[in-house]
Amino acid sequence: MSDFYLRAESEAQFLQALVTAELTYSDGSPTIAGVGWAMDIIGAIHAPTGEIAEDEGGHQYPIMQPVPGYHANYRGDELPEALAQFEIPAPDNPVRVWA
Repeated sequence: MSDFYLRAESEAQFLQALVTAELTYSDGSPTIAGVGWAMDIIGAIHAPTGEIAEDEGGHQYPIMQPVPGYHANYRGDELPEALAQFEIPAPDNPVRVWA
């Protein structure tokens, strides 16, 4: 079993690939698991800009910005051909990982 990290340009592009890979239910919603595979659809990811803001109560928090793309993780023996175009190298600090 292998882990694959995926990033599409948009949600629409990713969902169309799931249709092509036959990884959707009849209503078009994504299938997230089957025999020998599972998928974690993350969607948008936000990362700190390095800037800090402060709320009215004096609490500081990092200002966040979107990371480009629409993200998902896939675990299985092989990545479906329709999703291979979205494969990226494993991130140094993934937002979510398999337990």
